[in-house]
Amino acid sequence: MKPKQAITGIVFGDVHWTDTPPMSRSANYLADLSSILEQIGAIARTMKVDFVACTGDWFHSKGNTSNRAVCRLIECLQTNFDRPILTIPGNHDMIGDNVDSIKDGQPFHLLELAGVVRRVDVDTGIVRIDKGGKSVIVAGYSYR
Repeated sequence: MKPKQAITGIVFGDVHWTDTPPMSRSANYLADLSSILEQIGAIARTMKVDFVACTGDWFHSKGNTSNRAVCRLIECLQTNFDRPILTIPGNHDMIGDNVDSIKDGQPFHLLELAGVVRRVDVDTGIVRIDKGGKSVIVAGYSYR
């Protein structure tokens, strides 16, 4: 049970969403990831948190994630979360560790366009949450 005036959130990271499981993972990799995101969404709803945040690495493959995989992740996030997830891009979400490459059709940018994530990089848009006379600023510095 959270205190009445507390600003609360859930933070997770390194989703590494992919159609093809990494060699060290089981064939059920995508189902496992879906289940984990479903559990995070359920906890967020039960606790009535003020925000959910992800530290990046939404995708496993840099630059060659299939449209099908992106659509499946968007659907999973739309189903399990009632608001955009505050996030920064990780090194797997860009090409050549170049944050500017995200706007060049990268899967991460499609998550933004779909409205399921909201970037909170210090140079693109921090988020301030006010509640009960208290404030918290959610911001991150993306991998560079």
